[in-house]
Amino acid sequence: MKITIIGNGGSGKSTLGNRLGIDLGIEVTHLDKLSWQKDYQRLSEDYFIFMLNEVFKKNNWIIEGWAFQSTVYERLERSDVIIYLKYPLDFCMSEAIRRNREYHNKSYPFDPFEGDRNSHEGKLREAINRVHEKHEPQLQIWLRDFKGDKSKKLYIYTSREQLNRDYDGILKEIKKCPEEDSNL
Repeated sequence: MKITIIGNGGSGKSTLGNRLGIDLGIEVTHLDKLSWQKDYQRLSEDYFIFMLNEVFKKNNWIIEGWAFQSTVYERLERSDVIIYLKYPLDFCMSEAIRRNREYHNKSYPFDPFEGDRNSHEGKLREAINRVHEKHEPQLQIWLRDFKGDKSKKLYIYTSREQLNRDYDGILKEIKKCPEEDSNL
């Protein structure tokens, strides 16, 4: 089973990925950990692609995050299940800022950052706006390519409440997906 979870910062991709990983017994790859260093320096795209290709070699994976836009379509294409958390910009922004402040000078399990998170809040806001304005419209166009694809399950959620209400049904549907070499 190959699952991609995508959405803007603060949408809950990491939390959902972690929950699905536990429920399905599949390792989760958090793209922030593959694309950033602990000192807020971005790793090279070549390194990221190399590491992502290592994940693709596995029979089962859950990949959550946005990271490099150049790899989004390939992730979607390789997935059996795509979950898009299409939440409003103001919701994503407030959740990301809340989390950033909560983990100021603390470790967060789904990213590598250490130390002073507050001084990087401006970059976080810029990234969330960029994803919303530039990358999500492109993602929505790409998702149209997969809407009629019977080999994929595509879930689009516009609120956390909707996702939480449907979670057990999603899990049940995912477990029914046929997959070679799957241990599900």
